[in-house]
Amino acid sequence: MILQDLHSHSNWSDGENTIEEMVTAAIDIRLKRFAITDHVWRNSPWVWDYLKECRRIKEKYRDKIEVLCGFEAKCLDINGSIDILDEVAKEADMVLGAIHRIPKGGGNFFTRREIYREPTQAFNFWFESTLNMLSNSLVTTVAHVTAALNKYDLNVFLTEKYAKKLVKQFGKTGKEIEINLRYSDPLPIVLRFMNKMTKYHIGSDAHSTKEFLAAWENQLNRVK
Repeated sequence: MILQDLHSHSNWSDGENTIEEMVTAAIDIRLKRFAITDHVWRNSPWVWDYLKECRRIKEKYRDKIEVLCGFEAKCLDINGSIDILDEVAKEADMVLGAIHRIPKGGGNFFTRREIYREPTQAFNFWFESTLNMLSNSLVTTVAHVTAALNKYDLNVFLTEKYAKKLVKQFGKTGKEIEINLRYSDPLPIVLRFMNKMTKYHIGSDAHSTKEFLAAWENQLNRVK
């Protein structure tokens, strides 16, 4: 397996460090592939300048590391639509779809109070939205796939039936499950149904070089 990290953020969105600083940190620990995936919205005005800068860094360090220029976009609805323009997504090396708030349609999201009042409905919307993101041709993979369940105390609803179907959908679409170091995600029940045919990659979800190096120090210590 290639030593890689396919989820990180720079100061183009909510990170602390520049793209170049994040990339050189990855080089310092001898990663072979590294992705910058800054948060994006359909109305983000900076996307083309960001891609230009990322590609500059990609070329500058191409003899030392493979850099991927990408985005993380939130899920907007149960159909798996994400908050990025098609033309922007198609210019990126990768696009992470992510559920930060559970969508309920019409541009609206479940509030925490609504989730606690109707947890089964909220879970069902989360599940269908996630499956449909995996079928979205713009989406490379789903970031921190079960983190929203932890966030809203919906873990109990992810039974073997749903975990199996989720892993199967990753396999069916050929997309990789992200092992997210920031959120210790996915939940153990998902890991249980992964097998040697399941594709996966590590994503630190780091928002600074400090976070990145700390996450990878812990990861590398586990495999020593």
